[in-house]
Amino acid sequence: MTQVSREQVIETLAAVETARQRHGLSRNQLADKLGIHVDTFRRWFHKTSPRLPSGTHLSQLQSYVGHARGELSEWNAVWKAIRVWWQGQHRYTSASELAQEIGWDSEPLDQCLKAGTPPPRLVMERLAETLRIPTPALPPQVGEAKRRSERLKALLLFLHEELVWFRDGPEGVRVIYRSELDSFDVGYLSSLLVMLSDEGKFRRWHAATTNRFSSFQQKGRHG
Repeated sequence: MTQVSREQVIETLAAVETARQRHGLSRNQLADKLGIHVDTFRRWFHKTSPRLPSGTHLSQLQSYVGHARGELSEWNAVWKAIRVWWQGQHRYTSASELAQEIGWDSEPLDQCLKAGTPPPRLVMERLAETLRIPTPALPPQVGEAKRRSERLKALLLFLHEELVWFRDGPEGVRVIYRSELDSFDVGYLSSLLVMLSDEGKFRRWHAATTNRFSSFQQKGRHG
């Protein structure tokens, strides 16, 4: 590896922080993504006595920064295409109409379109999808996660309707509910939904929990 100066290493670390924040990742999440021990990773960003990464780790960080910059360049091109389209289109009379269609607030969208500042990535994806503007290909795992998240949204809406029926019904229907559904399995699923919202909590929960949603599956097979 080519010798790099301390200033270049610090510049790389700053670029890592910028890319991390743009991707919405915590330092723990990014360390996990790069396969670097969390304690090692966090020491590089210590406010008072930071340590510099080794040559191997520096190569990993530079690779991440390079990928993030390439990705940023691609999305900047998407945003430019959106703005060019917006300036010449006659489909929407205001940013408010467009915002309503993509499900975002009209004021920040109007500000982004006027100032040229890119909106959050998810908003750009919705805009590009609505306007049929090609976007950078997502990694297969990311695309699958998005598809499964959409399915979960639909399933949760359906689940809510079913649970409301039991909630608003007489005591007798809840007695049947309790006899048919195992409370430990229900608790496992509900806690999993909650813990998935935070990676740190999820890892602690995953290591500590022993129930793995089994009794309901057995009832289903023998029902």
